[in-house]
Amino acid sequence: MNKIFRRAFLSMVALLFLIFACACSAEPDKKTFTVEEMSITLTDAFAEKPMLAQTACYETDDAMVTVLKDRGASFDPEMTLTEYAESVILLNKLDQVNAFVQTDGNLVYFTFEQEVLDKDCSFMAFVYQNGETFWMIQFVCETDDAEEMTPVFFEYARSVAFAV
Repeated sequence: MNKIFRRAFLSMVALLFLIFACACSAEPDKKTFTVEEMSITLTDAFAEKPMLAQTACYETDDAMVTVLKDRGASFDPEMTLTEYAESVILLNKLDQVNAFVQTDGNLVYFTFEQEVLDKDCSFMAFVYQNGETFWMIQFVCETDDAEEMTPVFFEYARSVAFAV
């Protein structure tokens, strides 16, 4: 009887371990967030958080996405995305931290590193234009995680869409 109980107990522990391991390794589901006419597909691990001077902000434990809609007061709507990104870099003195405009297909972006709250952080800032309005969407993570997060950030950046 003791052997049967022990086997049943060990089988139950193994089953619980298997269930827990499967639950922990599950990928988060995709989730689309919308602010004004812009939408971005992230994962359901993100939660919207208020952030001053940003149109929207979404956070997880290991990444943050900020969204800024430039309502036209700062920049000429006739600028190209590259010119807009260069202007943002110069205006924010990001050229001092080696930020420069890059492209990947139809994406225009720049990267830089900066210390935030005593943590070294990596930023990927993608710029978009919808009509006469420019948008900047920044993806932020700790610098130690940047190599792993870069392809994920590109996937998120490619998901950005604007309503007509």
